[in-house]
Amino acid sequence: MKFTKFGVANDTAAVLKNMSNFKMVMNQINQAVNDASYSGKNLLLGNATMNVIFNEDGSSHLNVQGNNMTYDGDLGFSNITQVDWTRSGSIQQAIDQATKATTTLRTVAASFGASQSIIQARSDFANSMIATLHDGADSLTLADMNELAANSLALSTQR
Repeated sequence: MKFTKFGVANDTAAVLKNMSNFKMVMNQINQAVNDASYSGKNLLLGNATMNVIFNEDGSSHLNVQGNNMTYDGDLGFSNITQVDWTRSGSIQQAIDQATKATTTLRTVAASFGASQSIIQARSDFANSMIATLHDGADSLTLADMNELAANSLALSTQR
């Protein structure tokens, strides 16, 4: 029995198991991508753009573009059915594509993370500004009833 870096050579059962596992992972990737929608938009299918508006007239906004993260989309596994799982060269090509897909996922995750950071910072600023304005308005409009009653009593006793 000869061992290779991919397992046991000429072991049909191992080859079929590896092929089955790889295809199962690809299907799980697609299922996760299909389940990743928010408010009816799925940025991982590549067919959606989310426009986040930061002010009342829409002049300040951020467009977040989706990416097709399915295995046969931007991840580049479109020829997965053509992989010859009995040849180490074909298996190495699949491994190389998995490495490229990992890089693609990290790049897209970084882009989404940057957009999320911008949205979070703008949201935190808006919430802080709202709290400050409420406090200021309350200071101007809320009266101390004890102070008003004392002033009214003082005025009435002076007359």
